[in-house]
Amino acid sequence: MRTGRYCMAELFCNRYIDQLVIPEIQRDYVWGPDQTKRLMGAILENFANWKNANENSPFTIISGEDSSSSQIEHEDVKSLTAEFTSLYARRRYGTNIGFVYAYNDGDLPGQYYLIDGQQRLTTIFLALLAVASRCNDLKERFRARYCLQSSMSELDTRSITTKLDYRLREHTSEFLHHFVPYLLERPSAADQLRQQSWYRLKLNGDKTVNNLIANFQVIYDSLDATMSPATISSFFEYLENLVEFWYFDTNESAQGEELYIYLNARGENIAMNENLKALLLAQVKVSTEKDSWGKIWEQWQDFFWQRRGYGLATGGDNPNADRGFNSFLNCIKYLEILRSKKGNISPEVIKKYWCSLGWLEEKRIEFQREYTYSGWVDSWFNEIWIILNDTKMTNWDVDLNDKNKSTEHNRMVLLWGSFLSVVCSLENVGDKWEGVDHIKVFRTIRVFWLRYNNFNRAVGSLPESVNSMLLDSQKMFASSELNEEFAKWKLLRNRPEEERREFESTIWKIEDHPLNLKGRDLQGINISHVIDLDSSLTLETLKKVEEKFYKLFPIISQDADNVLRMTQELLYVRVVQALLYYGEFWSRDTPWYYENYNLGDWRRTIRGKGSLEVNQVTSTSTVFRSFFNDFIQTQQTIDEFLTCKQGSEEVNPSSETNLRKALIWYSEKAGKEFLKKGWYVAVNGPERDSHFKSLYAIWNTKGDFKGYQGNQKMADQIS
Repeated sequence: MRTGRYCMAELFCNRYIDQLVIPEIQRDYVWGPDQTKRLMGAILENFANWKNANENSPFTIISGEDSSSSQIEHEDVKSLTAEFTSLYARRRYGTNIGFVYAYNDGDLPGQYYLIDGQQRLTTIFLALLAVASRCNDLKERFRARYCLQSSMSELDTRSITTKLDYRLREHTSEFLHHFVPYLLERPSAADQLRQQSWYRLKLNGDKTVNNLIANFQVIYDSLDATMSPATISSFFEYLENLVEFWYFDTNESAQGEELYIYLNARGENIAMNENLKALLLAQVKVSTEKDSWGKIWEQWQDFFWQRRGYGLATGGDNPNADRGFNSFLNCIKYLEILRSKKGNISPEVIKKYWCSLGWLEEKRIEFQREYTYSGWVDSWFNEIWIILNDTKMTNWDVDLNDKNKSTEHNRMVLLWGSFLSVVCSLENVGDKWEGVDHIKVFRTIRVFWLRYNNFNRAVGSLPESVNSMLLDSQKMFASSELNEEFAKWKLLRNRPEEERREFESTIWKIEDHPLNLKGRDLQGINISHVIDLDSSLTLETLKKVEEKFYKLFPIISQDADNVLRMTQELLYVRVVQALLYYGEFWSRDTPWYYENYNLGDWRRTIRGKGSLEVNQVTSTSTVFRSFFNDFIQTQQTIDEFLTCKQGSEEVNPSSETNLRKALIWYSEKAGKEFLKKGWYVAVNGPERDSHFKSLYAIWNTKGDFKGYQGNQKMADQIS
């Protein structure tokens, strides 16, 4: 049987095929009611549209301008309209169920062994059986086309060999040969099937048997709910002739290319993983290996099907496994090009990376149990699936030197770094999974998790970097942007394992605060802005930094109520008020025709990267660091700390020209009402400030002067 597009009738009535066999090596019929309902729902919807298009043609063909056209011409136009409508309805509302892979045994002509497609074909076979059972004419048609014995069954107990045969186990095949004639005559009695004399008790635990029975009932019930007796025959016709698939015979390696050319010439849209599967299976010469790799491929597809919802926002939709599977295959293909300069991936290579992904999913739980804090692992895992299941699939083939592809490069850092952490570890121990150190792997992944959040795009050196990390080599810290990584490496590398994990847990907790985690455009700084990572650092000091930082900047959930949000915002305002005593920390922002300062750019503020500060201080003497060093030495709350600071700087409004001191004065006067209009302070003339006559009016704004309702003069906040 040649490669091409076929319908169900063409497959089962093909002169080359006596039986389609599911061999012992294949898996069971595992589809349950949910998958069956989805497939039948799509088919029934397409059928309704097809039927409507045929009955209400959207086309009008005009025979000519002469109104005296003959009756023959009129009939020709009518016939042409019907034919064109039929073609249109078929092309638009046919149902394609994807690929079917099989091979035939030269010693058993007519026996075709399914490698892939058994779940879908079996479900359509059950649908044909359910529809045929409702009409005597269709019963005979079903026996003639889908059974090897077509004579009328005299008794429900008679066994009939079917053209679709499950040879997973001998009793499964025997069951199917009784199941079909029984339900063809008594479809509404499926619930009594287990009471029949030919039913064996050992079938009760057979997964294929249970799913055949359950799914037949689902299909039969769906027909009751949606199908009138008048449409039964036309629906049977639809199932036979308009439910189509692409057939690929894996005996013929040349047919892999034929199939690709055929489909592309017709403009068909097929999944990338199906193309790759066809080409890879064509290279396998041994029939038993074809079966084995076909079964493994289905396991891979099942893996991505089960995880199709991972990483999606609430309400997000991912109807099948293709998006994640295709992205995974492309990801590892171009990773292999980076590693070996070769773009060809074998089934063995795919299996290694797939096992790596499954290994990471399993070992992350074990890793988390060994640390007092490891919340980042869940965030990392979710981000991996966000990228794989993203509707805007990542282009893994971009030029690594193209500066316009920074998002793609950043994603490569995360996924390729994660995959390499496992694969390189595995290869270093002779491909023996039991020898892979999961602690070392996740420590390495942690580096790439931070780089990803810092928007690092260094992709070309990933293989070398990963191996250096796994070998605990200093070579990994070649870039000046990695100074913080180097400091942590020196701090941790020689510590006893239990102590090291305590240090790591605390460091990770500090780094994972949202203000610290995102180090993009801030030199990749995640922790060194709040503490010096030198040999004198103690765990006690580290824990104190963690405690104090989270008290200053508490994290609340996205669905927190307004009271919690207002409490958090007030804490942030109090920190601003404290920082004013230490120096100018803010950034100037647009518009530029007046002085507009952002006091709430926290990522920059805590790192000393405000535009007015960045060139005036060293990394260890920033405004925030100076304040924070003082704050962690006390047992005070931020309110108590501020109370002690009040009055520490003398401010004379009549002569003061310094904006910072003016803000201190307003802050002390306003108290908790300070900055109640927003995080911006603007100095805008020509009007002078009511209290500070040497300065233009000082405003508290939401960011600009578009709409005065969101703005207020500082002087009015204390009046």
